[in-house]
Amino acid sequence: MTRAHAAELEQLRTDGARERDELRAAMESRAQVLEESRGELRARAERAERDLDAARAELARMRQ
Repeated sequence: MTRAHAAELEQLRTDGARERDELRAAMESRAQVLEESRGELRARAERAERDLDAARAELARMRQ
């Protein structure tokens, strides 16, 4: 293997490692955003369930 080939191979390895690191960071960031979004949606769903329960209870009182 010539020095030029060895240098090119090393550059390819370096580029590949950098790209993997960038991809990993992007995926971790996306996962964090999804976790935050899931938490917000879960809280909204819980509030909606409480509101629905309250509305049903009020309706039941009105029917008596």
